[in-house]
Amino acid sequence: EEISVDMWIDVCVLRTALLSWMGELEKIQLACCGLSGGGTILDGAGEGGERGLGEEAMDVGRRIRKRLGEIRAEYEGKVRECSMVIDGMALSAQLSWNQIGYRDSQTNLEIARDTRQDSNQMRSIAFLTMFFLPATFIASLFSMSFFNWNAHDGERVVSPYLWIYPVLAIAITAVVVGCWFCFMRRRRALSDVDDNEHNEKLLV
Repeated sequence: EEISVDMWIDVCVLRTALLSWMGELEKIQLACCGLSGGGTILDGAGEGGERGLGEEAMDVGRRIRKRLGEIRAEYEGKVRECSMVIDGMALSAQLSWNQIGYRDSQTNLEIARDTRQDSNQMRSIAFLTMFFLPATFIASLFSMSFFNWNAHDGERVVSPYLWIYPVLAIAITAVVVGCWFCFMRRRRALSDVDDNEHNEKLLV
């Protein structure tokens, strides 16, 4: 991947340099129009005198312009090749990103499907639990020694210590719920700290 990026940068720099050099060639080609168009040059024999260009100089000017045009055409071909390479690399990168996105979407679909199956299973377990929980609670309650179903005359059916059960049950439930709440709150705080550190690293 690093090699591809370096190659892309090199090709972009090369294309920019070729375009700049083509601009300079165009300026030189325009400057040669005077040679091939029958302009005038200074005569070295007379002070400030001028004479027309000869046929030989005009022919040289035409040759220079022709050669400069050929060089520009070659450079234009090189620029087109560089553009094709850059466009091809961009297309290849886009296709790679599309494939990665497609695989990610397929993975997300599989995760969603598995999560849905787990949710259905948990719903079934919760339904069975709710269905049997009242009967289980009643059976456990009546099986305690707080109840004397074979009591004789004058004996109590319900023990006077029955209040111990709801008091302990409520107290233990409150402790468990409180511990769970503190644990989840601490876990959420640690998660927020980790997210902030990760965001700071990304910004740096």
